[in-house]
Amino acid sequence: METSLSIAEKIYLFSVHPEKGGIVAAAYNTLVPVITGAVLFDLIVAKKLILEEKQIILNDKKGNAPLQEFVLEKIAIASKPRTALGWIHRFSWSSKKIKAFVKESLKQKRLIRIEQRQFLFFRWDKVFLTDRVKVTGYISDIENQITGSNKIGVDDGLLSLLIPSELLKRMFPDREKRKNIKSKLKQMQLENVVSKAVADVIRMNRAAAVS
Repeated sequence: METSLSIAEKIYLFSVHPEKGGIVAAAYNTLVPVITGAVLFDLIVAKKLILEEKQIILNDKKGNAPLQEFVLEKIAIASKPRTALGWIHRFSWSSKKIKAFVKESLKQKRLIRIEQRQFLFFRWDKVFLTDRVKVTGYISDIENQITGSNKIGVDDGLLSLLIPSELLKRMFPDREKRKNIKSKLKQMQLENVVSKAVADVIRMNRAAAVS
């Protein structure tokens, strides 16, 4: 039975192609940094982590989900504190594990199904949405929040990660609507330490890929 979703889980749902399944091309290079940023944001809000002079400090080792436990454990055993940018970059080395935690959680909540695919010697999992209407509803809530017509607020942490995630085209296929949504997001000035770090890591990864 479905329970409330984390920011990371919603971001993952938005990254799945609604008809064809699989991760949309725009999310190939952004998904893991955005998911990691989402987890850090949730942990900071829950006071499991605190920010001191831009560095992330462990405050509570107990997480509320396996992915949170994984992140907190890595931070707990680190030899020295790191900034949000440093941790988001560090967790990119564990991209398969990060995505696996989110997929398993969404599978248990019956919001995705996973099909194993194979071509010659290559095997991979392909993800499909099991309830496209529900995901469309999440996106509608976000649109209404941004345009000011939603009575139920959407997490500012989620809103702050939408532009770095590069998922606006998937979420809002209509060009004019997407342009309006992006403009309003910028006007809301939602950028924070975590969302800025996510955007910086994505830029760094792209620069490294073409160098």
